[in-house]
Amino acid sequence: SSDNNKEISMSDTTLSTREEWLTWAASLLAQKLFIPRGFDIDLTNVRYSSGFPLGSRGSNKHLGQCLDPSVSGTGLTEIYISPTVSDSSNVLGVLQHELVHHYVGLAEGHGKRFGQVARRTGLEGPNTATIPGSRARTQYTFIIGEIGSYPHSEVTIPVYGSKGSNLIKAQCPTCNYTVRLTSRWLRVAIPICPSHMTDMTIEERKNV
Repeated sequence: SSDNNKEISMSDTTLSTREEWLTWAASLLAQKLFIPRGFDIDLTNVRYSSGFPLGSRGSNKHLGQCLDPSVSGTGLTEIYISPTVSDSSNVLGVLQHELVHHYVGLAEGHGKRFGQVARRTGLEGPNTATIPGSRARTQYTFIIGEIGSYPHSEVTIPVYGSKGSNLIKAQCPTCNYTVRLTSRWLRVAIPICPSHMTDMTIEERKNV
């Protein structure tokens, strides 16, 4: 086993960041649910963070994502937990799902091997939307008792406009680079010119 999989104790340690919490949680998930079932998962090359999975901003459908080391400048597997998830037990459920991806390899997707490992480590339901079964939830209770609650408050993504909304023009005042977007995305952030890295000018802000 890797050093990350050794028995750990939180005794007098306080986890103040989400990254620290997710790192310790992953080690405990490995100890309690993966290794006892014969899955000697290696966590030495994994980094964890809170962030929106690709293509999911504004949606509650994608709660986590595991990215291959080939797309990270660090050469590490990157696991993200959506900021819309704050309940500690639910975070552990998403994290465990992503750890299964890491263990079986991303090329496996949600295929047969993914399902086998997910079931044996205590996850239930469809491979694409697993939920923790009673065995996993029992271990989650122990883990939360050991490291405390997830240090994060839920982020609610507002939905603005409608499918019929007119697109709003944004233009770079320097080079006139132009994009059009809905008021919904304008409320998330002002677009930035990719050439000059400056805020673009919004031509119209109706219904924002």
